[in-house]
Amino acid sequence: MVIFQTRKNYAVPGRRQEGTLWRILFVFGLLPAFAPGVLPADDWPTHRRDLQRSGVSPEQLELPLTQTWVYRSANPPAPAWTGPAKKNYYATNQVLLKPRLAFDRAFHVAVAGNGLYFGSSVDDTVYRLNTANGRQQWAFTTDGPVRFAPTLEGENVYFGSEDGTVYCLGQDNGALRWSYTASGSEQNRLVPSNGRYVSVWPVRSGVLVNGGVAYFSAGIFPGEGVYVCAVDALTGSDRGANHWRRLRRNDVSLQGYALLSGSNLYFPAGRSSPYIFSRSSGSLQGRFGGDVMGTFALLAGNSLINGPSSREGASLEEFNASSRDSIAVFEGGNSMVVTSTVSYLLADDYLTALNRGTRRVIWRREVSYPYELIRSGATLFAGGRDEVAAFDSSTGETLWTAPVEGRAYGLAVAGGRLFVSTDKGTIHSFSAGIEGRPAFVRGDANRDGIVDISDPVTLLFHLFRGASVLDCEDHGDADDNGRLELTDAVFLLDFLFRRGVQPQPPYPAPGLDTSADPFECGDSS
Repeated sequence: MVIFQTRKNYAVPGRRQEGTLWRILFVFGLLPAFAPGVLPADDWPTHRRDLQRSGVSPEQLELPLTQTWVYRSANPPAPAWTGPAKKNYYATNQVLLKPRLAFDRAFHVAVAGNGLYFGSSVDDTVYRLNTANGRQQWAFTTDGPVRFAPTLEGENVYFGSEDGTVYCLGQDNGALRWSYTASGSEQNRLVPSNGRYVSVWPVRSGVLVNGGVAYFSAGIFPGEGVYVCAVDALTGSDRGANHWRRLRRNDVSLQGYALLSGSNLYFPAGRSSPYIFSRSSGSLQGRFGGDVMGTFALLAGNSLINGPSSREGASLEEFNASSRDSIAVFEGGNSMVVTSTVSYLLADDYLTALNRGTRRVIWRREVSYPYELIRSGATLFAGGRDEVAAFDSSTGETLWTAPVEGRAYGLAVAGGRLFVSTDKGTIHSFSAGIEGRPAFVRGDANRDGIVDISDPVTLLFHLFRGASVLDCEDHGDADDNGRLELTDAVFLLDFLFRRGVQPQPPYPAPGLDTSADPFECGDSS
């Protein structure tokens, strides 16, 4: 296992410049330490936001959105499994088949504060990016592919790797806090699988964290055994109340994002319907029936929805989570979002809203965004090929579209931004814009979404240490005089600590620079 982190390298200034820098910091009482601020907002701390995988956030984004940055991986994701045969050639109707094991076609993200986290199936690494500018802040490498989005809880990052181990890192610096190998480090071994080396007991469930306990599974080969575990979220210990490790042999194969209810754990199986385990003891409670299978799964109250594959083509099936009886089958479904009154169903060529009680159609729209669906506030976001779109949840009307690079399999909303992950290995960030141009806040020199002490410090280090950390000079031109100079840092310090004049517009709300100056980046498209 290797840990590495990115660090900024600053040029060493002359003594006169160095002295000026520290005298300024001293005058404003900023020594010995300063810390960047965090923009308070709704988070997206795990895949599809919560442990029921609802894909629903209360945050309402203001449309239209403008792309603010793009992260591009050197290589696209490397899925664990190839797709199915195109058709079921044993059936008479020859329907198209849907992939059942489709959980890693994009780098799915988790977001908290100003940190975005994702795992890579290509280089076995978990990354943290700054949500405001997409810059890498740290990276942690394991000995196997990381196919599932991390889970964020407290100050920690939890994730599993196909090296057979679950890891807990610190969110701020990526430092290892604990690791847990279900099979035991001495017994654990790597074997070739679909072009990669993975543990005989790879972690392909994600990690659920609730009530101080981390839940996960390890293993996909029934003959080798599959572990289901509950360990202390702070220490990684499987000893004590509500902590356990159970080994199942020759009866389960668990793959896909797990789900959590008050009393049970639900594990998708991909090639069969989901399994149910007791949250308190880890004992197997049973399996859902039906012909539908796949790794898409969500809990909606006392309903579990699973799919999108069957021998008859694409469909999602809804079960009573207690009795395991089938309630409904949604033909053609790929993804779904459920509220207390409405079910939103996404298929290959349409998006529909159904009354939750009667299942009657409220509205239906022909669309070409079949890959993922989430709801944020009153807006539905759907991912398509080379494009993402927003729809009014009450009418289905198209509100906004934007291009992306590849098929948009991953969507997340947090901190006033929409994040789109694609099968090309890109992560696109969108936020509020004006007339198709990116908005910014004057004085936000480091582009972390808020004007605080970190911004004049960024300017001072830029001016006196030669550290080119500004993406746009207009952001740091606090007094709007068309020049980036020492007076901008002093202006911000006076505003922050001596109740001086506030920065010129656009401030405090994001906007465009309407004044004439030599900086073009503030108004660039």
